[in-house]
Amino acid sequence: PETIQEGDLLIGYASDGFHANGWSLCRRILAEHSSEFSDEEIKAMLAPTRLYHDVTNAFKGAGPRAKAFAHITGGGLPENLERLFRGMGADLIIPFWENEPVQKLLAHTDPQDRFNAFNMGIGWVAIVDPENVDEACSAGPGGRVLGKVRSGDGVTVNVQP
Repeated sequence: PETIQEGDLLIGYASDGFHANGWSLCRRILAEHSSEFSDEEIKAMLAPTRLYHDVTNAFKGAGPRAKAFAHITGGGLPENLERLFRGMGADLIIPFWENEPVQKLLAHTDPQDRFNAFNMGIGWVAIVDPENVDEACSAGPGGRVLGKVRSGDGVTVNVQP
């Protein structure tokens, strides 16, 4: 979208699981390492995709104005956000994904590749003016500032230490 500009903030909202991300890789890992996962852990990884209607509804009417939204599906945060930027990018810092079964599975993936296959705990992103940051963060569970739009192509993602 043409309204996105340098300095805009990216607000991320927590995911409930893998959503539609990386299921071929998940199946391969589970097939190769099935003895490491309990039935309960596997069921926990199959949580239905959160649809974020609560977040989008909070942006309607008198709520904060979003310049763009991104549902973080296949391609992870980098690919899904790069589609929105023209000649711009962002450097994101995301929280550690507190989901034990997911972390167990991610241990069997390349640390860099996982950011391009999975949502890494952030399933929805809104891009807003800095003046709307507080309202945007309170629009849904887990709402937090992930980064800022900058000049230059590309999206980098790092996990908060």
